[in-house]
Parts: sequence; structure tokens; C-alpha cells
Amino acid sequence: MPSKVRVYPEIKIPSPLTQTWNTFRQDIRGMVGLWMFLFYIFIAIFGPTIASHDPFNQNATALLFPPSWDSKGSLSYFLGTDDLGRDVLSRLLYGAQLTFGSALFACVIALFIGISIGIAAGMLRGLASSILHHMLDILLSIPSLLLAIVLVSLMGQP
Repeated sequence: MPSKVRVYPEIKIPSPLTQTWNTFRQDIRGMVGLWMFLFYIFIAIFGPTIASHDPFNQNATALLFPPSWDSKGSLSYFLGTDDLGRDVLSRLLYGAQLTFGSALFACVIALFIGISIGIAAGMLRGLASSILHHMLDILLSIPSLLLAIVLVSLMGQP
């Protein structure tokens, strides 16, 4: 039986995705950020099952309890209570769902708007394409923080 004789050694080149992951995996800050992000996602998904108290239940006997590490604190209210007697930890766990949900919703809406405008700008020619490109230039010239402040101020008005 003939053996495989290789004249040239075979070089296995990893895929671009594998190369990107290997480079990312070597960055300590990137991995810490990834693990923190995964932890927050876990909290957002399983927060209501982890919460020990109802975040909307007002307890008149537990007004402004200090956190558990304080000498007057209690382990039943780990982060303490607010001025209405609601558990702060439970409210944070429930609030994580709203935070991630609204951020995900905003990103998906921005994705669809951006894709549709990009497709329109790429397929149109002439005056319509020029108008879309100039609108994009105007949008990119405005600082994003200033644009966010203006949008929030407009949303607050009746």
C-alpha cells in the first residue's frame, strides 16, 4: 500500500471568523466585557425568577431599609428598600428586562430604517440619490449627543 508522501507541507489557514475569535480571545479587556455582557443578558432573562420580592409591592413596615452590609440592614432586602418600601434589588432585576428590551427594539428599528434608506440610495440614480446622500452628510455632521438631546426634548413636549 503506497504511503502518502507530501512534497509540500500542508498549511491550514483558519477562517476569518476563527482568526477574529482567536484575536479577540487574547484581549483581556474584550473577554471581560464579553463576560459582563453575558452576565447582564443572563440577569435580564432570569431576573424575575431570581428576584426575592415583588418589585411593585409597597411595604409600609420596610421604608428606607439600608443595604445588608449596614449594621441596621437585613439580608431579606439585600440592597435595601426605597421610600415606598419596595425592594431595590428586585426592581433592578426587573428593570434589566426593560432596559435590554428597549435597547434591542431601538437597534432593530434603526437597522430596518438604515437598511431601507441604504437600499434606496444604492438603487436610485440622479436627483433622488443625490438628495439621500446629502441628507446622510447632514446627519453625519451633527454630533450624536446633540441629536439625542434634541430628540429627547422634542419627545417631552405635548
